[in-house]
Amino acid sequence: MLDKFNNLNLFIPSEILWGLLAFMLLFFLITGFILNYHWKYYGIKDNPKVFAKSIFWIISIILIIIMTISLLSYENSLTNIL
Repeated sequence: MLDKFNNLNLFIPSEILWGLLAFMLLFFLITGFILNYHWKYYGIKDNPKVFAKSIFWIISIILIIIMTISLLSYENSLTNIL
């Protein structure tokens, strides 16, 4: 069963992946600003759980860095194959 997947050659152009990453970053920024507005004006400021905002941004930035590094690694592996 695994032999079928080992022989599968899936090629996705890096331009499409960079475009997808840019779209994800744009969506993330819009969503992040909406959440910040919501947290600022609807009650997270006096809540003892203010660290939720920090956790959101820290984890989001880490995920963006991981996505970018993965894409760069994918591009590097493509240049080594081709």
